[in-house]
Amino acid sequence: MKYKIRRIVCLLLLIVFSLGVTTVNNESKFTIKSNNLTEDISVVVQNGDTIWDIVESYYNDINKPFYADKRYVVNYVSDYNNGSDLKIGQTILIPKDIK
Repeated sequence: MKYKIRRIVCLLLLIVFSLGVTTVNNESKFTIKSNNLTEDISVVVQNGDTIWDIVESYYNDINKPFYADKRYVVNYVSDYNNGSDLKIGQTILIPKDIK
């Protein structure tokens, strides 16, 4: 009798664990999509702007890892926008969440 109860408990734990892992994976996929669609700051480049100046203006609005200094964020934003060449009137996207 104890053996059957242990098997049932183990089976239930396995099922609950499997459902939990599936739920976590689905949530992370959703988060990645939502970051790309809704979590960007749009900035229109003005005369004399640099990526460094733009990042500096929005630095406190960006969620970033503890090790990310301004240089890290500037490089991330530059890569996110396919390079650091700016043109007047160009729209730069700054992600609110940086990994």
